[in-house]
Amino acid sequence: HRHRNTASPFLPRDAAGWNAVGFAKWLRKERPDVVIAPIGPAWFESAGVRVPRDVSLVFPDCPSENSPYAGIDTRSRDVGRAAVDTVALQYQ
Repeated sequence: HRHRNTASPFLPRDAAGWNAVGFAKWLRKERPDVVIAPIGPAWFESAGVRVPRDVSLVFPDCPSENSPYAGIDTRSRDVGRAAVDTVALQYQ
């Protein structure tokens, strides 16, 4: 059976200033099975990694319900509408 990697799928906290080169170094070092990050497949491709064949990609906020990637649909438009409605009700 295949050995599962126990690397964290989350990028380190200091990854905010990263570029594709820093990401590729992290990816080669950690070798995760899945990456949970708000980055597109271009950084994977530049590192020579194929999504989803070599590694799975999950967006913490899926770009759309028609996205070819896995992720969480936070329904941000609905949340925004509800916030505006709540504020508007406070001023009535």
